[in-house]
Amino acid sequence: MADSTGKSDTLPLTWLGKMPVYAASILAAVLVAGMIATVMLTSARVDISVIAFDPQAFWKKAHLWQLFTHPLIDYPSFFYLFGILFAYWFGVGVETYLGRRIFLQLVFLLCLVPTLTASAWWLGGHSISLAGASNLSIGLFIAYATLYPNAELWNWITMKWLAFAGIVLNSLMYFPDHRWDLLTVFLSACAAAHFYTRFEQGHWALPRLRWPRRKPALRIVPRPPARGQSAVFDDQPEDGLDSEVDALLEKIARNGLASLSAKERARLEQAREHLLKKERK
Repeated sequence: MADSTGKSDTLPLTWLGKMPVYAASILAAVLVAGMIATVMLTSARVDISVIAFDPQAFWKKAHLWQLFTHPLIDYPSFFYLFGILFAYWFGVGVETYLGRRIFLQLVFLLCLVPTLTASAWWLGGHSISLAGASNLSIGLFIAYATLYPNAELWNWITMKWLAFAGIVLNSLMYFPDHRWDLLTVFLSACAAAHFYTRFEQGHWALPRLRWPRRKPALRIVPRPPARGQSAVFDDQPEDGLDSEVDALLEKIARNGLASLSAKERARLEQAREHLLKKERK
């Protein structure tokens, strides 16, 4: 989970004059360069499908680069500008909150999860290819809204409601053509961004496997002395006393103080008095 408060990976990588440069800044620049390259290659009649994500080529022909190159394929438009702003603006917000390492892990996840969803459709007999950075940009927006759900944008709408409205409207876009494949890819990216951010905030935890522990061997414990006496402890070796106290403390840690019997509580109290008496000497 994230522990980046005050650490160097929440600070800019460098500065260009008075402008800070973050990993999100570099990501936005790479996406713009990919768009320009897409236009130039397409204009030169170069087949760029080899860098789009195709499940069959990825899994059968080991075109592993498609995992990272498919977001670079994009074409200029008025709304493309907003996608780049999302990647930069909200990306910087996530990076300065969670740290650069977690930001890069989130970017990798937003590249991976849509491709795995598309691969699941392919395994089901439906071919689907992916290109463009829309899921990446929207995922960073969802992550930012997860971090700052009550932050107001334009002084009238909170981020959580803006994110909800955006998810609903973008989902409706796939309904007329029944593109359930692209809808699931989009929703999987949103879910990955939200839940991973919540995990790094500490709101979620991965389940832990508890392996069976070997039960301690039973042994005969001498009867505790009467109140005010500590002769048994004086005669008992230190190793034996320590192991007995450790066993009682382990039982308390496992089941609580109420799990001790009256004799075990008396034994623990006598051990404490013995240790205090030894320290006074």
